Amino acid sequence: MASGWAYVGCTTGSAPGAQGALGSLQFHTGSGGISGSSYLSWSYGGPIRSLKVSGNLDVSGTIYADAVDVVNITHQTISYLSSSGNTIFGDTLNDTHEFTGSISVSSSLTGGTVGQYGAPVLFVTSSGRVGIGLPAYRGSEAIPVAPSASLHISGGLAVHYHKLVNSAYTVESKDYIIGISSSAAVTLTLPTAASMGSGRLLIIKDEYYDAGSARAEGDKIATSGTGGELIDGETSYDLYGSNQGSFTLYSDGVDKWFVA
Repeated sequence: MASGWAYVGCTTGSAPGAQGALGSLQFHTGSGGISGSSYLSWSYGGPIRSLKVSGNLDVSGTIYADAVDVVNITHQTISYLSSSGNTIFGDTLNDTHEFTGSISVSSSLTGGTVGQYGAPVLFVTSSGRVGIGLPAYRGSEAIPVAPSASLHISGGLAVHYHKLVNSAYTVESKDYIIGISSSAAVTLTLPTAASMGSGRLLIIKDEYYDAGSARAEGDKIATSGTGGELIDGETSYDLYGSNQGSFTLYSDGVDKWFVA
């Protein structure tokens, strides 16, 4: 075997002159012929010699590895795919990825090109804090800022808004702001406090009557719990007359709602 090439299907000492790029894998083509491949070669750079695939790698079977390091040659970034977790990427069911440390997600779509990677849009620390839109700059490179709270948002916040035109409505788990646009009586039924979790907020707003008018008691907005759950110790919390045009509820996560 000549130095710098690997031969497949050759008799020792019988291989003709090597072909292809330096470090390429040579294949026996029959009748003493040798074909070199510049797409599949051995890398001699750095402390570790490795097999390089310049084109696409099409594997019909399963690849087994103790650990997989994915290296971006352009930016010299390395990500580790844990062999103990689900590492399927894409729109799939049960698509779970296990990481140790912090995660930074960047995109040039957030404000043009900033440095090599674009501006960070999501940053999750190893302690479980989540930061959204928290870029800082070191020269021309955007780097993520560690969030100072469990959820740290730099920018606006939008929540689910439901405009109610019916006379009765059962609040859903996705609701956050419910606007009542009808002048007639309205009945709201809350989910159980346990199903919503502790500290869950819900805002009810009378959008029909402004500050210069009042809703009649016969057309009140009546809010009650499910299964006899109380709101501030009462079976119903009513909005009418001189009451403020909105109120906020929060759940104890067990069996009660309270007016904030």
